[in-house]
Amino acid sequence: MIDYWILKLRVGALLNIVKKNKMAPVKRLTYIEATRPAKLLLKFLKKTKLSAVSLHKIKGRIRVSGPSLNISEVRNDNEEVIIMEIYHHILEIRLDILRRLAENFKETAFLKDQNPVSMIHSYIGLKIASDINPAVYMAHYARWKYKTDETKSKNILVIPRSDWSDSLVSHLGKILDEVKVDKKEAGKTKNMVSLVTYILKAFLFKTFGDNGNFCHQDTKTPRVSSIMVTYKMGVLKDKRNDIAFFHASAIDPHRMVIFFKDDHHFPAQEELAFMKESGIRAIAGEDMKNPPEGVPTWKPSPLWKKERALFGRVYLQTLRQCLAKKKKHSLWVLRTYWALGMEMTWWKDFFLANHVRIIVNAIPAVDNFVPNIAMAAVGGLAVELERSIRFDYCTYIHNSPNHVYFATGPYSLTQTPEPCFSLFTVQAGGINIIENTTPLEGVEELKRKAEKIITVFDEVPNEAFFGNSVEEMYRCLVDLVKQDRRFSLLIKTKKPQVLEGMPAIHREIQELSKQGRCLAVDWKVNVSTAVANADLVVCVPSTAAFESVMMKAPTMIYNPMRSGSRLFYSNKGLNRRIFEDIKLMTAAIKTFAGGGESAVSIGACSDILPALDPFDDGKGANRMGEYLDRCLEGFDASLPWPSILEKTNEQYALRWGNDRITGENSYETVYQRN
Repeated sequence: MIDYWILKLRVGALLNIVKKNKMAPVKRLTYIEATRPAKLLLKFLKKTKLSAVSLHKIKGRIRVSGPSLNISEVRNDNEEVIIMEIYHHILEIRLDILRRLAENFKETAFLKDQNPVSMIHSYIGLKIASDINPAVYMAHYARWKYKTDETKSKNILVIPRSDWSDSLVSHLGKILDEVKVDKKEAGKTKNMVSLVTYILKAFLFKTFGDNGNFCHQDTKTPRVSSIMVTYKMGVLKDKRNDIAFFHASAIDPHRMVIFFKDDHHFPAQEELAFMKESGIRAIAGEDMKNPPEGVPTWKPSPLWKKERALFGRVYLQTLRQCLAKKKKHSLWVLRTYWALGMEMTWWKDFFLANHVRIIVNAIPAVDNFVPNIAMAAVGGLAVELERSIRFDYCTYIHNSPNHVYFATGPYSLTQTPEPCFSLFTVQAGGINIIENTTPLEGVEELKRKAEKIITVFDEVPNEAFFGNSVEEMYRCLVDLVKQDRRFSLLIKTKKPQVLEGMPAIHREIQELSKQGRCLAVDWKVNVSTAVANADLVVCVPSTAAFESVMMKAPTMIYNPMRSGSRLFYSNKGLNRRIFEDIKLMTAAIKTFAGGGESAVSIGACSDILPALDPFDDGKGANRMGEYLDRCLEGFDASLPWPSILEKTNEQYALRWGNDRITGENSYETVYQRN
């Protein structure tokens, strides 16, 4: 018996499989996409029942998280969810391809003399990972999906011919019975047409620049160096926000720029009022269809014309070098460079016109790569901060290019299983541990109604990590509170849709809230604020678990997926602070509430705190703010960015320890104290 797994199904491949079914029975045919003719043939086969092959279509959501496969239901031989294997395999294949590609094109104009060169390399790696993502997901899914199937079917993966098909066959052939390449050349003419179009555009940009309409920028804009942050979570100090470093430092508000990228991340009125009163500038991007009232939309300035002309010259040089030597993958590289260059020129214009010299990204994202590269190109600093500590979770977007990456502590340095694309990694401690003097409304009633407050943190359920575990955790806790008067719940959900997606449980939570035995706080409430009122924290694997530990609260994690979380398993942590069985966790909660000697070790996490946050003082945001403030001083003194980083790193190492700063592609000590 054969199981076929196909990324893109064509008529020829489908007819071939149906034909072969007579000689070698085909049990299943699973595919992500199908050509239009193939879709018509599939409908015909289903309607006429001419083929006994079982057909399965997978939703083709090709993003960071891959195709919409129900990964959480598939386990390996260790009964672990396979998502970590998938992530690490993508990184492994990506790195293998990237090394060979970078070596082959290192003398091209677009890569030559780039400083730091890893900025461009990382973008190329991002595009490679995006390309190979679907094939790696399906290969691992196919490997484990029917592992208990008594028929022992042969798994054959069919992938389209692509720039990376040879590498995929080599790597994926080690975990599957067979990997085939659909050898039909598709899109060759289209590629050539696109290439000719790129050549013409580049020539026009080089010769004439761009004749677009430019806006006249406000000449009253401060001419001092600024820090830009893209709005994601918020800006208010007492809630989850993107600018904790600003609130904890002496940085002048007039040197802050908040960029609103799209309508999905929209500020509240109180946030807009705060920015206006404090003097923080706000600018909306062109992708924002309905910008906040009073926030100007950025349009390209006259600088954009020069940037596009410059790009046209470099692109034509790269084109000549690629085609003259007939390098393999030249068309892919040229398409990739074009996409990068077009977006990069927009960002360079934005940064120069608005005097932005530091960009700070508060969350790892695909969107960070090009702005960071553009910032390096204009001589500024690209900075990222670990607002959300990674819970053994690393995709290819978690290693974006930057000059400085602010990590929480030593544990964070273990979460990128490949060479680091940060020039410097600075350990700063937790940045979300804030002191909130305003008590949460409703907490006092919880205390009156119960002996123990359980603070609950969830995550948005998905088919990769959590499966049904979020709902199982809530069902356990809601039933516990209903049956045992000793407990009440304080819920801080990740997003409102989490509870809304569990209607029955949501109704019971609302009923308990009316009784004063449950409090669901606003989702933007800071984790440390919710933890401050907890006798015990219960959550699924998440950043909240780490922040709970840093707040020194007893913490239990429900992890039936066995999705990493190795730190919490250490020192015999299973069934003490991390649980794979809901009944055992329920029993442990009751034991904890009973007190006494048997309750002391339950939820105890003090032994792992030094690995998370070696400072243990809640001053991470202060350290980060001071560091960035010194960088601004360096720009004010017209120093180049290497000198600024050298001086700032020396000062940081002198005060906080030479082991708190590590260098590019390794975690070796950079600065030694005398």
